[in-house]
Amino acid sequence: MTTRKQSTTLPKPFTCLFWSCLLLANQVGAFVVPQQQQQQRQPNQRLAVSVMNEPPPKSDSKKATIAVQEGHEQQHQQQQQHQRQRHQRLAVSVMNEPPPKSDSKKATIAVQEGHEQQHQQHHHHHQDSHTPHFITVASDPVSSHLSVTPDATHHTTTLSQPSATASEATATSTTTPTNNNKKNSPMNYWLDPTDLDPPTWTMTSSSSNKKVKYLNLFGIWTAVVSLVVSPPWILAMTLVDWYQKTFNAEEYASPTNKRIAFDTTGKLWSKAWLWGTNSYPTQSGQRPTLAEGQACLFVANHASWLDIPVLCATALDDTPFKFIAKGELTKLPGIGQQLEGGKHITIDREDRRSQLRTFKEGMKWLKSGVPLMAFPEGKRSTQQGRLMDFKGGIFSMAIKTGVPIVPISLSNTHAVFPAYALMPVQPGAGKLHVHIHDAIPSKGKTEAELSELVRAAFCSQLPECQLPLETKEEDTGAP
Repeated sequence: MTTRKQSTTLPKPFTCLFWSCLLLANQVGAFVVPQQQQQQRQPNQRLAVSVMNEPPPKSDSKKATIAVQEGHEQQHQQQQQHQRQRHQRLAVSVMNEPPPKSDSKKATIAVQEGHEQQHQQHHHHHQDSHTPHFITVASDPVSSHLSVTPDATHHTTTLSQPSATASEATATSTTTPTNNNKKNSPMNYWLDPTDLDPPTWTMTSSSSNKKVKYLNLFGIWTAVVSLVVSPPWILAMTLVDWYQKTFNAEEYASPTNKRIAFDTTGKLWSKAWLWGTNSYPTQSGQRPTLAEGQACLFVANHASWLDIPVLCATALDDTPFKFIAKGELTKLPGIGQQLEGGKHITIDREDRRSQLRTFKEGMKWLKSGVPLMAFPEGKRSTQQGRLMDFKGGIFSMAIKTGVPIVPISLSNTHAVFPAYALMPVQPGAGKLHVHIHDAIPSKGKTEAELSELVRAAFCSQLPECQLPLETKEEDTGAP
């Protein structure tokens, strides 16, 4: 039996209809798709044309530059107008009521200083206008103030309208800080006990006079430094003394032995202590050049316990010398060992025999070519560091031996270590200063003449707060 295979072909009418629909859809798609693409391109073209025809807005940096330039021009005009008005007012005041000669001279100097200050501000103003800034600019119409804040990599500049008058310029010049190393400096670093920063402590001595001593935090720090640097100093003196007595006994025991190695330990201690307490002084002047074997008499004003280490660390650091010191210092640890082991001269002002012995020992050292160091006042100043009257006898040794006298001015030691304090109350860096004066020949001069010359040398370099009261009154014209 034959099986007929079923056909899957669509009838002819359906086939014709299918191909007709497919052809129609193809034609419609060919027309519609290009139209949609063209509509999508038209907005982009219009946007591009508008961007090309209309320039973009100016950048912020260009606006900032224009604003700065406009502010500079406006400020320059205001400066010129303000200067013209000030000249007119000054001219009218001078014509109507002329001041005294001294006042007019001060006014002229003040006006000139104001002009120079204004010219410097104007010059700085023009320099800033040429400096590239990455900035935002904000002007204050109330105060006529233009603030320019640069990028973090540039400095910050503030330009304001100058309004300094002649009186303001004078006030500015008088309040300028003065270098304390300049002679007769008006700077005064003195601190009363009530001026010390808290906390502070008071200690009363057990002696009959019941002296009260003050101590602050800086004083405690200096005490710590002393505890650190003093034991090595004492040990060094002990070792030097033992070595000299063991291996060089005959020369070491000679009356003319200068004990240079022994005294060097004290100078090193002075430098270490001043460095550790931030009190190293500045120095000016030069030590006079002396012939070999020639001595001299160094003299300095005496205002504080600090005078001795300051002298040892600066003016006398590389010169063998002998101190003339009061006998009470031999009881202090370290200092007493230095004075006795170094063969320095001690004196008791109340004992006539001690004074005679001191005079003979001083003459002996000067004749052997060893300089002496003495304080003509005989004790520390009791007038807050002011120079006091000189005691007799010091300059007699220079006259009899014919050695020159070298004055040394010590500034502000009384302020760093005042007499009312147990330890220094403030750092001495930037305050302490030592000035070495030219040598004064002693030959042909009396003791009174040498005293006046030395006193004048001291006063020429001491700050105003350390000048003797009578000299200060004469200088200021007081009756």
